[in-house]
Amino acid sequence: MSETIANAGPAEPDIGLNRPTKPSGPPDFPAAALDGLSTDLRSLVNHRLFVAAETPLEEIQKFFGSHDLEFVAVLENERVTGLCARRQIGMVLGSRYGFSLFSRNPVRDYLVPEAMVIRTGDSIHRVLKRLSARRDEFFYDDVLLEDEDGTFIGSIFVRNLVRLQHGLLLDNVRQLEQKHCEIERKNAQMERELAMAGNVQQAMLPQIYPVFGLPLQPQAGVLRFHHRYLPAGKVSGDFFHVRRIFDHLAGVFICDVMGHGVRSAMITSMLRAFVEELQSDADEPGDLLQRLNKDLFAVLNQNDETMYASGIYLVIDTANLGVRWASAGHPSPLRLRERERAVEALPVPPDKRGKVLGLAASSVYETCETTLDPGDRLLLFTDGIYEIFHGDEEFGMNGFTDTVRESLALPTPRLLDRVLESARAFGDCGDFEDDVCLLAIETVRVTNP
Repeated sequence: MSETIANAGPAEPDIGLNRPTKPSGPPDFPAAALDGLSTDLRSLVNHRLFVAAETPLEEIQKFFGSHDLEFVAVLENERVTGLCARRQIGMVLGSRYGFSLFSRNPVRDYLVPEAMVIRTGDSIHRVLKRLSARRDEFFYDDVLLEDEDGTFIGSIFVRNLVRLQHGLLLDNVRQLEQKHCEIERKNAQMERELAMAGNVQQAMLPQIYPVFGLPLQPQAGVLRFHHRYLPAGKVSGDFFHVRRIFDHLAGVFICDVMGHGVRSAMITSMLRAFVEELQSDADEPGDLLQRLNKDLFAVLNQNDETMYASGIYLVIDTANLGVRWASAGHPSPLRLRERERAVEALPVPPDKRGKVLGLAASSVYETCETTLDPGDRLLLFTDGIYEIFHGDEEFGMNGFTDTVRESLALPTPRLLDRVLESARAFGDCGDFEDDVCLLAIETVRVTNP
């Protein structure tokens, strides 16, 4: 019997029916269990006993009678042939006739189907994946371990692999919780930085509008400004700027950068800086947009992603209420005519419609001109105020213009609020999905004494 039942390993003598030997370290939860996916499979071995393939079933029955094992490896010519199970031998030899008929048969004829044999070079991930794929009736069968040369190393209890898997899962959960905490910390920091960026962007907007002095001419006019600025997030891709050119000349710029968020907000900051630098072209709308486009294109052309901005620049002369403007793919401002109780867009002929800013360095922008009547108001805006949907229906320019027309009798601040209320009501939402910017300019005729 000692020749057919032995411990594995070339340095081990055949010692027959010794109790199973175990590796150092707690077998139920090896110290290496949480060492990621590089765990040494040798550390999981529970015993190294095996039987030769020609061993009779009678000897196998005696083996199981003296050991508390349920399975033992079967080797032939020092190679793993399969796995023998206590339950199977018991079924074969379970009666007097069974014992008399089959007790001398070799164990190789009674191997467990689908024995799982793994190698020391296999990753824990692969081993656990194979284990999870086993059929239920074979799930708790021992797993046999070989080295890379096919030499039998020992048997591994499935419960140890399950506990290892559980330990790895717990470790993964712990790492995920740590990463989640780190992500939350970084998100909180980002939220603070975005809030600060939003405050900076709000501070860049006019807090006190320039006062345009009354010229010496009689029947001069003054301008009053009102705005509503609602970013869709912490920061906005919409922006406007009012500048003094001369005492009687106001320069007004409004833009809408593609998309919204941090990148769009950064471009609005660049546009403001560029506009401030173009003092020499401040009173020529077409020239200013042309230079602004070249400066922006030079920056955006270095980026692989397409970015652009629509914009419009107006120059208003309080001496005669003349308005000159140029458009870069931006919606035309609305003219609110007090006398006629009418709302109309400032006309831009097709041949004077400029391209959006930042797409082509050679874009040309033409200047348009008109004269306002005393009491007229101009309303500049971005598309977030009318690109609002309720199902498949859009608020649109018609809904926006109709709301303005219905609100003409209201003071300008209340008119702006009424437009926002109508747009929100149409979309049945509290917040706008896109950035919204409204800038109203009142013209007031003042007679000098």
